[in-house]
Amino acid sequence: MKRVMFLGIVVLVLCLTAQPLWATYQTVVPWSVFENAVSDYSGGVFSPTSYSRAVSDGGTVYAEVRGSSPTQSWFVKVTDAGTTSMSASVISNYIGGLTTGASLGVSGSNLMIASSVTDDVYTINTSGGDLSVYVSKAQLLDQVGGDGFTTGYSSVDPTGEMVAYETIVDQLVRTNGPGVVEVFLSNGAMVAAMGDAKLQGQLAFDGSGNLFVGNTTTDSIWKYDGAALTEAITMEQLIGVTGDTKFGVNAHIYNPADGLIYLQDLTSRHILSYDPDDPAGTIKIVMTKEQLENGPLGTATLASFSLFGSDIAATGYNKGSMDYVAIPEPATLCLLGLGGLSLLRRRR
Repeated sequence: MKRVMFLGIVVLVLCLTAQPLWATYQTVVPWSVFENAVSDYSGGVFSPTSYSRAVSDGGTVYAEVRGSSPTQSWFVKVTDAGTTSMSASVISNYIGGLTTGASLGVSGSNLMIASSVTDDVYTINTSGGDLSVYVSKAQLLDQVGGDGFTTGYSSVDPTGEMVAYETIVDQLVRTNGPGVVEVFLSNGAMVAAMGDAKLQGQLAFDGSGNLFVGNTTTDSIWKYDGAALTEAITMEQLIGVTGDTKFGVNAHIYNPADGLIYLQDLTSRHILSYDPDDPAGTIKIVMTKEQLENGPLGTATLASFSLFGSDIAATGYNKGSMDYVAIPEPATLCLLGLGGLSLLRRRR
């Protein structure tokens, strides 16, 4: 009994401090599931070699996967992901490479895609069908200027619209219904606050609609509340946590399950989290590069974050490290640990 009580105290202390000891992750959808779906769809003719992006909606995972040719692209839907009932099917394919390298988000019953080939924003129903142009490059040029919706630096905001970084004018633009686009954050406003308009990494919107984004020059994280752009976490504060000499934002996402924003640092490859209400005061490492490399992916370089239930999720970039994985928040793991101790106590 005393040993169980002692272990309980240790678990509780570790839970409260939320150190990387608790960080772990597991495969939700093996890469072979996507390979088999494309192979079945094409009668064995094609096999995907990499992701464009992967996202999830509840227990369903959607991914755009690419073939050996940059003109081959398939949208795969995986239902009951992470369970023994998991099944996958291709809901649409494009051998014209319309969306190669696209960003991907879930907006209601649609997937929203920003193309790196046509520079348009598309939607596709999650049940399947053809892509529909939501906002075209021509409409972007006509309404706000620029040269396309830059992929990788985009996100579906809390209202279900696409916010994307446009790199000719260096501005953030936002769709506002089919055929309509507007300036979300102007080049002038970014230059006035940050000294330039060079953004980096995913765009992370918190539960209140505030935007958090990285800057490549300041190596820091900035917050935009719709009125003002302010530095939320300085480079000095960030490298004070990582112990490195530089910092860069890679994957970046808000998790409503615990109210925290998670990101991967491009330099150290650690995963960190912070509370959007107190970013500088709460920034911490939740998973180290070494822990990432020791897990199923075997790599510390992640593609963009998404959400899988209450967990953040990601994929790797390279062949052999492209499972879709979920990374449980430390609090979830703590509850599992305390639950296990409870069962141990009952058995005694």
